[in-house]
Amino acid sequence: MADTSLAGPRPAERLSALSGHDAPGRFGAPGEPAVTLSERRGLALALLSGFPESRAAAAAAVQSVLGLALPEAGHSTAGEGGEVLWQGPERWLLVAPEGADPGAGLVARLEAAVAEEPTLAVTDLGHARTVIRLEGPGARALLAKEAPLDLAPEAFPPGAVAMTRFGHLAVTLHCRGPESLEILAFRSFGLALFEELRDRAEELGYAVAPPARG
Repeated sequence: MADTSLAGPRPAERLSALSGHDAPGRFGAPGEPAVTLSERRGLALALLSGFPESRAAAAAAVQSVLGLALPEAGHSTAGEGGEVLWQGPERWLLVAPEGADPGAGLVARLEAAVAEEPTLAVTDLGHARTVIRLEGPGARALLAKEAPLDLAPEAFPPGAVAMTRFGHLAVTLHCRGPESLEILAFRSFGLALFEELRDRAEELGYAVAPPARG
């Protein structure tokens, strides 16, 4: 039997910024809900930053960890193991399901992959972001109420990423499908963002769904 007497404490379970405020239900205007809101939980997020001269090393690291290519500006790449979102010049956000063992998780693997490259830095953002998914025919109309972007399908197609604002909050928008988009915000503003989305969705009619894992 393995000796666990020297084992360190298990990581504390991450508390959602929306906890107690995202009970599932149907709200707003009557009829079929135009948009469904849900939080995406159980994620590991790592920001990879570098310089133009370290792009090749960054590409090799991302390929080794997630099997994905670096996206071009304003885009993302995705696969079975996760996704990579452009976050500005020489900055990429890696997103993957959170594993049970942090020592073998996304951040640890990415840090190991860039250990010999001093021009690359890895920042663990797992506790620093709230991710809210919007799905349904009204998802784009809801975001367009407060985001200063052209969100028409031809202008913001699946795979598109934008660093922008929703109202007064700085956010990242990520289009995952024709009627499926995600909005990422600083965790400290997660509840404010969720409440703003709910307020703007009232006239459309909306639903809140249980959190999605991974």
